Amino acid sequence: MHPNPLLIHKYGGAALADRQGLERAAALAARCRAAGRSLCIVVSASGDTTDDLLQRARELGAGAADRDTDALLACGESISAALLAMHLRRCGIPARSLSGAQAGIVTDGNHGDADVLHVDPRRIVQLLVNGIVPVVAGFQGTTLDGDVTTLGRGGSDLTAVLLGAAVQAEAVELYKDVRGVCDADPAEHPHATVHDELDHDQLLAIVQRSAHAVVQPKAVVAARDRGVTLRVLPFDGTGDGDGNGTIVRTRTADPILACEPSPHRTAVFEAVESAVRSYCRSFPTVFARAKNAHLFDESGRAYIDFFAGAGALNYGHNPDFIQRRLIEHLQRDAVTHALDMFTTTKREFLEHFREVVLAPRGLDHKVQFCGPTGANSVEAAMKLARLVTRRVPIAAFTGGWHGMTAGCLSVTGNKDNRAGAGAPLPFTITLPYPAGPYELADALGYVSALFDDPNSGLDLPAALILETIQAEGGIWVAPVEWLRGIRELCDRHGVLMIVDEIQVGCGRAGTFFSFERAGIVPDLICLSKSIGGYGLPMSLLLIRPEFDIWKPGQHNGTFRGNQLAFCAAKEALSLWRDRHFEARIAERSALVRRSIEENVLPLHTGIELRGMGLIHGVDFTNAGGAEVARRIAQRCFQNGLIVERCGRDDTALKIMPPLTIELETLRQGLAILAAAAREVVGGQREDVVSVMAAVS
Repeated sequence: MHPNPLLIHKYGGAALADRQGLERAAALAARCRAAGRSLCIVVSASGDTTDDLLQRARELGAGAADRDTDALLACGESISAALLAMHLRRCGIPARSLSGAQAGIVTDGNHGDADVLHVDPRRIVQLLVNGIVPVVAGFQGTTLDGDVTTLGRGGSDLTAVLLGAAVQAEAVELYKDVRGVCDADPAEHPHATVHDELDHDQLLAIVQRSAHAVVQPKAVVAARDRGVTLRVLPFDGTGDGDGNGTIVRTRTADPILACEPSPHRTAVFEAVESAVRSYCRSFPTVFARAKNAHLFDESGRAYIDFFAGAGALNYGHNPDFIQRRLIEHLQRDAVTHALDMFTTTKREFLEHFREVVLAPRGLDHKVQFCGPTGANSVEAAMKLARLVTRRVPIAAFTGGWHGMTAGCLSVTGNKDNRAGAGAPLPFTITLPYPAGPYELADALGYVSALFDDPNSGLDLPAALILETIQAEGGIWVAPVEWLRGIRELCDRHGVLMIVDEIQVGCGRAGTFFSFERAGIVPDLICLSKSIGGYGLPMSLLLIRPEFDIWKPGQHNGTFRGNQLAFCAAKEALSLWRDRHFEARIAERSALVRRSIEENVLPLHTGIELRGMGLIHGVDFTNAGGAEVARRIAQRCFQNGLIVERCGRDDTALKIMPPLTIELETLRQGLAILAAAAREVVGGQREDVVSVMAAVS
């Protein structure tokens, strides 16, 4: 249990239909406050006419000094919320009324029976942090465009459940003017059975078949899918959070595991999809929507995304400025697939890429469209290097990760990934990376000696492939001096330098290319993931002109002409015309480092922080290892944050949010991460109020 339990109390309208009801609500709120419980109240309309409610407000002494006076002119739910908030203040309890929209209920545009897309609890949490009781008018929400919507019958019950899930409430307690949940309407069936200690499915079965649906089915479904404990209590003035009533328990006592989706929602994946699937095992919910730095599952719960499609979504989910261009492209019947034929869309992308990326950096590389994956770019680079040099071996580095096709696996270090090839992976040379758990004191000197010594036994390679920041390897950053030394070494021996920018390019390292900080020019540059701008498949190989010796069609692919990706990529490049864009990335990078240094590193001397730009790794190798990292990642997911693991044995958390993430959202995600680390490493269980206090 949280040290300061947070309760969501919901009052049915008729329970507040007279002054005595208001007094009982105030008394219950006072008891919760005295017991040290944080409290949020959700109300539905009290059933009176507007005139009756305004008269009651006047009886309670409402005047111009009351902050909620304007709300008394709104709908019945808002009137009821304003009335209760005003009465609580008169009783010495700080309170503030909010509409459902102000409370963060975001819906689709279906007015009258809107579906909730997600809940943003920041306003609620901020009030709780300041000791103020939020009194929320159920039934209403707002669309992403700001239009007010209504949730339909039972909307206030649903609002209570959704807010409870969003702020990790200890329980959602629904106070009703009933004696409990009956299997029939007690007004018509005096001997109807009152049920206690139900689970979600039992309660759902009763309210679905009974005309006496004291709790709306959609609220029960939401509670079940989010693992929320519901209590349906008679509003008799005695309830203080420990009274009798129908209890609908969570499906598991361990909140880390309470995020499992209901089986019927994932049955088709289990039945049809291959066992090779992986990320769904780390993030076990069914996602339905995404916007900017958030993902939303089909139940409407929001998750902050610190994963960004493994680096394919540097500019966030569905950015409006790119989305508009894609819609326009489709609506005018522009070409969508063209292999490597000339198209206006490809021409526009190449013009912009040359103007925005290549020319400002003094690069004259040719652009090869490999499509559709980064692995294809790596394969093309290795093939071309062998054609240019007429040598076979490719040199790679310990800890490197370059893809899952056979050629890419040959230069990838991970043992399990390599074993998946099911065959020998020859023609490669493994060299020591200058950073990592097994680094050498003079990694550059060692490699130079191998290349320079005619008796070293090393066959001179065609190319040397590297990541300037090893992402999957654990966020290890190569020193600038080493990168320059490798460039000089390749020049001295006629070895092509391939830099894999697939995950750390397109701004992830703070500049468009991660190698810019070293002032070097690679011979071949592999680009994919975020070069597509919108998460659309796109893969490029940039080739120094003297090495572009391909014969026509010597390396091709059906989907190398993804016109939608060209359209999105061209639009995404407009961000790089803004000279302040890199500064905004740097600002967010500094925030990440400061937050981890202040809130996570002090938990254990063995925790390490590495990275640059907006790719950082928090490594727990010496602070509990892979199990600790796994538990923190799970806890983050339970709290609404998606963060992946990487490194040897997955001991590091990889922080990789969109480059365009809003600062407040970034702070919120970092606070969730810090709270999860404090709980798992430090044994400090903290509620969401403490988490959000850290954000501000």
